[in-house]
Amino acid sequence: MEPQTQITGKPSELVSISDLTKNTEIQKFFVNGFQAGFSLADGHIILKLYDIPQCALIMGFPAIKSLKTNLDALIKAYETNTKQNVSSIEELAIKLNEPPASQI
Repeated sequence: MEPQTQITGKPSELVSISDLTKNTEIQKFFVNGFQAGFSLADGHIILKLYDIPQCALIMGFPAIKSLKTNLDALIKAYETNTKQNVSSIEELAIKLNEPPASQI
């Protein structure tokens, strides 16, 4: 059985991660950074790989807040289950004595 990796949603709406990775019709990206910003009406998240934009997400603020809440819960569940703390890029930069990237 695949471990639970989605925090919210109705069971009928949950997407299996293994099904998603096998689906060739859905684009998948690996990213190691991002840039976020907003206008009066919505926000954007630009996903980056080695500081090169790969994809832009443009979302309404309720969806962005829900995403943040879900990501917070996902990290908390991961840290609880693995008993491992996940460091942010900013925290890692401090630990490694390096200045954080100007745009993450």
